Amino acid sequence: MKKYFLVVLAFVSVWSFSSCEDDDDNEYASLESANLSALVVDSINEYIDTNHPNTTIVEVEIEAQYIEVELNNDVELKFDLDGSFLAYDDDNEYVSLESANLSAPVVEAINEYIDTNHPNATIVEVEIEAQYIEVELNNDTELKFDLDGSFLSYEDYNEYVSLESANLSATVVEAINEYIDTNHPNTTIVEVEIKTQYIELELNNNRELKFDLEGSFLGYDH
Repeated sequence: MKKYFLVVLAFVSVWSFSSCEDDDDNEYASLESANLSALVVDSINEYIDTNHPNTTIVEVEIEAQYIEVELNNDVELKFDLDGSFLAYDDDNEYVSLESANLSAPVVEAINEYIDTNHPNATIVEVEIEAQYIEVELNNDTELKFDLDGSFLSYEDYNEYVSLESANLSATVVEAINEYIDTNHPNTTIVEVEIKTQYIELELNNNRELKFDLEGSFLGYDH
């Protein structure tokens, strides 16, 4: 009986080890060991050398429809089976506009907006959503753009740092600025919040003012 038990145990151990090996069949330590074509290996290496210099590959996983590569900085990238870059492993998150597979006009429009309104800031993350593009800067500012690259708002949805960035008409901006210049000289706007029925401004003296959607003063926000 003991001999029979040992035989069964040995069989189970071999089967378990074999199963584990099967599970790891699509995982490799390098591109070269993954039995990929030279063209695919060259394409992936070229992308990594260009976009992630000074990194090395620590794991390659071959899936049914894509190749996943993990670098030694914990970044995980997805490539199609021809070696073309698809996305980071967070699916829709990228480290730059250029790596997000956006069209040149969209990249140019977003960069132009950032250069104008956030000089000296750099992009640290780009997230592509169904209806908009979200960009995070290295000063923790998060901006939303439509899929054509036009600025929509800050991540707080209806909060802006100036009247000019709030997508208000020139007439409304002029009316509000005129009121502030007259009644609160030597102050600056630090936040603009667009509500359903009014516009709320906060000045650098901590005063909060309300205007209607046409720029007429309504009152102070107590």
